[in-house]
Amino acid sequence: MIGAPAARLRIAREFGADETIDISATTAAEQIARVLARTNGRGADLIFECAGVPAAVAEGLEMTCVNGRYVIAGHYGDAGTVPLNPHLINKKQLLITGAWSASNKHFLQGLNLMRKLPIEKLITHRFGLEEANDALITMERQDALKPVIVP
Repeated sequence: MIGAPAARLRIAREFGADETIDISATTAAEQIARVLARTNGRGADLIFECAGVPAAVAEGLEMTCVNGRYVIAGHYGDAGTVPLNPHLINKKQLLITGAWSASNKHFLQGLNLMRKLPIEKLITHRFGLEEANDALITMERQDALKPVIVP
């Protein structure tokens, strides 16, 4: 798991991440090197880009192994273009997939998975309905992992 802030990375470890890399404490080159080191130089079989940050797309391609799969799921808005070298995609024979929303069966699978996980650990703040704007501001500042609106 690569990301920030540190509190989110701690939760990722609690949910089973073997290793976390803090983007605020490492460069992109260091992040790529750590993923390659962790995989004995191969790269990861599957990379999920969930940040919605254009620079993360190119970095993820570097971290993916030959014949690996790369899923771009974080770009729900147009955050900008991504400079990348198509040769890298061909050389590694990568399968790149975009993900936009899901079908009803995926939501059901997600709900079933949520029953098995301690999702209460993800809820860091509770707001009343009249505090909905405060909840959004708290998320934007990354002061909360998952705030909940309680009517």
